[in-house]
Amino acid sequence: MGPRLRDLYLRDCGIMELAPGAFNGQDQTLLLLDMSGNNLTQLPQGIFQNLHYLQTLSLRDNMIFNLNLQEAFNSMKQILFLDLGGPDNSVVSIPTLNQ
Repeated sequence: MGPRLRDLYLRDCGIMELAPGAFNGQDQTLLLLDMSGNNLTQLPQGIFQNLHYLQTLSLRDNMIFNLNLQEAFNSMKQILFLDLGGPDNSVVSIPTLNQ
């Protein structure tokens, strides 16, 4: 078992894609994930599904153009801050997510 992280800052790392299961093992501890300023264009299906305690997620300033918001974020019951801003992200609206 790897280290248990509370905050994970991966901003401006030039990341172009995420492997499915990239955050496996962090489901009970990860509260903050900052992936802003990378080169992500899409997210693997279910990439955040086990991060039930995640409170802050920043995907700002990527190039995300294909994102199923319901699928990507519905299992995140503790989310307080979600940042999809930036001129290159083409996510234009966020539907109401299930409570």
